Amino acid sequence: MTFSTSFSNKETNNYDTAVICVFDDNKLSSSAKAFDKDNKKLVSDYLKNQTTFTGKKGSVLRLSGASKGVKHIVLLGLGGGSKLSRVDFEEAGGNLYKDLKGWGG
Repeated sequence: MTFSTSFSNKETNNYDTAVICVFDDNKLSSSAKAFDKDNKKLVSDYLKNQTTFTGKKGSVLRLSGASKGVKHIVLLGLGGGSKLSRVDFEEAGGNLYKDLKGWGG
């Protein structure tokens, strides 16, 4: 089973929270790289300068900080990028929901 996601237009509205999916070894998808580039490498620079978050499946990390109209950035670990199934995406969504619900934000 293969999943593919792409976006044809960049989002121009300001939003409160951005969720960035990260694969094993902190690899960013093409859409995550575009977000990172638009935000002065905020995500990739952070990932290079820390050792706890690695993009491991099920991991969630919240960043508060300045970027273009975004108050919070949530890094969501997906694990191995080429081996993801529908169930993996459902589990990731569940992990994200639990984290955001506990955050209250």
